[in-house]
Amino acid sequence: KRILIVGLLVFVIGILFTLFFSNRVVRPLRLLVAGVREVEKGNFDFRVSFKSKDEVGQLSGAFNNMAQGLKEKEQMRNTFDKYVHPSIVTDILNNPEKLKLGGSREIQTVLFSDIANFTTFSEGMPPEDLILLLNDYLGAMTEELIQKQGILDKYIGDAIMAFWGAPFCKGNHALLACETAIAMQKKLEELRPIWKSQNKPEINVRIGVSTGDMIVGNLGSEHARDYTCIGDTVNYGARLEGLNKYYGTKIIVDN
Repeated sequence: KRILIVGLLVFVIGILFTLFFSNRVVRPLRLLVAGVREVEKGNFDFRVSFKSKDEVGQLSGAFNNMAQGLKEKEQMRNTFDKYVHPSIVTDILNNPEKLKLGGSREIQTVLFSDIANFTTFSEGMPPEDLILLLNDYLGAMTEELIQKQGILDKYIGDAIMAFWGAPFCKGNHALLACETAIAMQKKLEELRPIWKSQNKPEINVRIGVSTGDMIVGNLGSEHARDYTCIGDTVNYGARLEGLNKYYGTKIIVDN
């Protein structure tokens, strides 16, 4: 009987020890699995709250460091998206070879816009007020570009340069650019009464749209580069914008 009792006690203690040990291993592993699934969903704030000095604890710490690193990279990417169009960032991340200097010949559509008589009314405004007005204007125009799958190339003072084309544009790029030009003018019609009520100057914009061959890619040097497009078609689009001044029009599109 004593042998049987001792055997049962040892057996029970062994089971309890096994359960304790397995739970100590399985629980953090379950947390790690849950953490990996959360990271897959884009939740980089998930942390594994398991601390120990064994290998499982080290693995938990490594996971937390990885999640923090991914969060910081995502924040950096979100900031970077404000300087480079998100579609371009995604395309480069998916195709790292496009980081190299150079370009390819593509058929795309380019749009140039410029504020009429900007120099005249800007000289009579305090710099702080002028910046606020420009930010409102550029923000509204850029939103219209984004809605029509346009790629903002750059701001040139008060001017805007944008383009449409594969792989960033899924539809008819020439049609989308023309629709954007019309949408920009309509948006200005909505904004002018608001600006007038705030004693701000009236903004009129001239737009030129051109479609054709252009070189698209990275231009610059190893220290600084710009993803843009160049060529006769681009120059033509800029000239069309300027021609509005002589014809008294708001939009000129090549055919």
